[in-house]
Amino acid sequence: MKTEEDAFWMLAVLLENVLVNDCYTNNLSGCHVEQRVFKDLLAKKCPRIATHLEVLEFDVSLVTTEWFLCLFSKSLPSE
Repeated sequence: MKTEEDAFWMLAVLLENVLVNDCYTNNLSGCHVEQRVFKDLLAKKCPRIATHLEVLEFDVSLVTTEWFLCLFSKSLPSE
């Protein structure tokens, strides 16, 4: 983004129109939806990795939940 205002409006669009509405609610239902979509995409695009993770009984949401929840919180200054 060229300006802070452009970055703000991009964030607003992502939160209001792109991300699932319930991502940041108490029960994180939107985040669960995002996790399921990611798992399906992983199985479709990288079936060997998805199968390997299933054999290991590894839940990718243990790693990817943070990615979805802090999409911008770690890359924008807190002030």
